Amino acid sequence: MGSVVEDNPYGLKLLVTLIEEKAALIPSHTWLRFPGEDWENNGYTTVTWRQYLNGINKVAHWLDETLGKSTDNDAVAYSGPNDIRYALVWLAVIKTGRKLLVCDGRITGEGLKNLLTATQAKAWLFADDRWTLEAASVHDFKTDQKAFPSLKWCLDADEAPHYPYNKTWEEAKDEEILIIHTSGTTGFPKAIWCTNGFLSSQQMAKIVSKKYWPQLFFSDVQARRVGISAYPPKWGAGLGYMVAYPVFSDHLTVVLPEDTIGLPPDLFKKVLRWNPDVEGLHGPPQTIAGLWKDSTTQPLLKELQFIIYAGAAMDQTIGDEISLHTRIMPLIGSTEGGLRFYPIAKDRKLWNTFAYIAEGPHRMVKRKGYGDAEDGSDDLYELVVDRPADGSRGWFLGTFWNLRWYKDANTVETRELYSPVTDLDGTTRWVFRARTDDLTKLSFLAKFNAAHIEARILRHPWVKHVLVGGEGRPAPYVIIEPKDEVLGHKPAEELLDTIYNEIVAQANQEDIGEIRIPRQTVFLATAGKPFKINLKALVLRRETEEEYKEEIEDIYTKFEAEESRAKDGK
Repeated sequence: MGSVVEDNPYGLKLLVTLIEEKAALIPSHTWLRFPGEDWENNGYTTVTWRQYLNGINKVAHWLDETLGKSTDNDAVAYSGPNDIRYALVWLAVIKTGRKLLVCDGRITGEGLKNLLTATQAKAWLFADDRWTLEAASVHDFKTDQKAFPSLKWCLDADEAPHYPYNKTWEEAKDEEILIIHTSGTTGFPKAIWCTNGFLSSQQMAKIVSKKYWPQLFFSDVQARRVGISAYPPKWGAGLGYMVAYPVFSDHLTVVLPEDTIGLPPDLFKKVLRWNPDVEGLHGPPQTIAGLWKDSTTQPLLKELQFIIYAGAAMDQTIGDEISLHTRIMPLIGSTEGGLRFYPIAKDRKLWNTFAYIAEGPHRMVKRKGYGDAEDGSDDLYELVVDRPADGSRGWFLGTFWNLRWYKDANTVETRELYSPVTDLDGTTRWVFRARTDDLTKLSFLAKFNAAHIEARILRHPWVKHVLVGGEGRPAPYVIIEPKDEVLGHKPAEELLDTIYNEIVAQANQEDIGEIRIPRQTVFLATAGKPFKINLKALVLRRETEEEYKEEIEDIYTKFEAEESRAKDGK
């Protein structure tokens, strides 16, 4: 037994094992709630742990009957509407010895083909004709395409025979069970293979909570609570709130209708009406900001016990306002490194700061040149994660359980840049500022954070999306996509001048040091070329920049000609 304790000192269990235990011990307890047919009149549907396991077993048998037995941990992709079939097929895939590839619904055909090739996907399961490979603009990838059963069929499973799963932690800890991918905002998405061990590190939340009591941790805030998830299951956070948090933290998740884009105020109110016990909201910053700006939903947000965001930075002003009324905090981690545990600040003004625990070895390393001051006094610090001193993968971080990326690494430079702040008790906390690859270097070597400028411009009520760039150029460029209701009601030049004078010119004075954004390099997106975005509501930089490369070249040609004439005194 000694070796078992040494190999698994905290008694971690496999994801499937934990679900089977819940189905046996608390079969009638709720797993989650979802909006069924005619939900606006009939209300939400509750699924118990027993029903969830029955559905998993039924789908597992279907997989073997349809695809044959898996012999080599085959990768299987699924694509469908944003409903709980993702949670059913994922666990069924694991039970049958496979791994599930989940693709962002806004990924390009070329990006998807690259992922399918890299993961050697043996099958593509699709909910209906809207979700075939052809519908996703992939026409020349050979794989087995199969139509997946309806959600009603999956849940009508009371008589489904059990599908045995007898694997132990030791034999399955390194088994790959899920493939997600990076967002692809700056290039093609990269596959990330998640093992049982990678995900099971989330079980340490209860250990951390007990060890550091009475300090409150991020993970404590949502444990045993009821929360709405505004993340689609095609995104890792969406699948996490359907499966991982209910399993590891006893969180009861309320999911949105399958055709939801964002979380419009009217829909938010309807969901709350049918789920009056909701205590929190999980969603992208843009979704939360939209609800906060709406006069009818802002009071509802104030009444929540917590608001947790992920995927991008929250607007500082909006976050400050929310923090006066309820807990607001980020979900911190990375797609490739997993989640991180952090204690909540004593000072509510530090709602967007972090302090990492010693059990997840880390260092903050000062990086010269990543600051505005010439003397380096405000240089930023990069978070560097170290393998534990005993050479193990560690238990409090998923990083070194990512075997495809970090199996032989002892140090991981996260490329996340922070600046220090002091909490009320004198401890140091850290504010996330940027990623090293977020910083754009102009032709005269000055750096700027495009995301910060974009966040500032997005505050303007007329702006829908914005893209800032300019690598190697003499000045940044700004492409603004106006909101639909503004287009056609104001002349383009008047619209652009107003946004520039009210937001961009102010940013020139206050926010970006020696960098200046000239009026000549700011232009509007054209109606026929809307920005390409992913499911995090983030602009796909590479694709959008490629779409507008001619316009970008044109503005710089004109700008540099004007600058040249000015220097010549003409």
